[in-house]
Amino acid sequence: MPERFEVRTKEAEQRLDKLIRQRFPALSFGQTQKLIRGGRVRVDGKRSKAADRVSLGAIVTLPYQGGRRQVHQERLRLIDDIKLYQDAEMIVINKPAGLAVQGGSAVKHHIAKMIDGTDLKLVHRLDKDTSGVLILANGALTAKILTRNFADQTVEKKYLAVVPRVSRDEGTIKLPVVKLIVGGEGRMAIAQSQQASSQEAITNFEVLDRNSTGVLVQLSPKTGRTHQLRVHSAHVFGGIYGDTKYGSSKDHASTLLLHAWRVQLPHPSTEESLSLEAAPPDTFLAALRRLNLNLPQTWKPV
Repeated sequence: MPERFEVRTKEAEQRLDKLIRQRFPALSFGQTQKLIRGGRVRVDGKRSKAADRVSLGAIVTLPYQGGRRQVHQERLRLIDDIKLYQDAEMIVINKPAGLAVQGGSAVKHHIAKMIDGTDLKLVHRLDKDTSGVLILANGALTAKILTRNFADQTVEKKYLAVVPRVSRDEGTIKLPVVKLIVGGEGRMAIAQSQQASSQEAITNFEVLDRNSTGVLVQLSPKTGRTHQLRVHSAHVFGGIYGDTKYGSSKDHASTLLLHAWRVQLPHPSTEESLSLEAAPPDTFLAALRRLNLNLPQTWKPV
């Protein structure tokens, strides 16, 4: 199998030979030049010269299987450990709570790093402290299709959360959200009337079990705003247990009790409906037992 990668923003417009040396440090200058002169390096399927500048999003292919492949394989083994489903178009994992999807100034270990240099691509996000179904597209075309499906709201997402109170057994929350900077930190909030930067946010909810210690609720976001479920829950239900960012008035958990248990979407190739389910982590189940809350008996994700 040849190496194949997509040119990222920070790599765009570099010379082809320089880019290959950056990607594959074990390749010598002479080896790199020989591969390019021999036509064994292809950019979007075409032969290129060493001095050619590569464009953002271009696909570079070369017959090299050195050190980076071993690193990629080691990272993908970590993905295999949490894999729920795989076919030619995508890999679906049960992301653990505490594992970030993308990096940041203080985040060294994350999903994006695990799949860097492979054909796998992110098409949606989960908060670092949220567990559950995360879909990784295999290839740029599948990523484009899945990203469009998420944007068009043809993907149905369902989450489990534990909150202090819910006044009705089911309903819909329609409260726009807005990003604020508080103490130098970005966070979302319910928008005030006529705020120009506000975004529509809609969440359906259904109570699954309740008692005096809390309520197990299923949340179904119809829009995909940042921290939407946490902000809506904080405003309407008193916050999700364990949410240290948006708070809960009656906190019975040391970790965020929010789990993406189901994603239903049209398959990117066949367009047949595909339902992907992930069992909650042990910490979530232990919290339910401690709070004497129960999942529906008919609900049995893989």
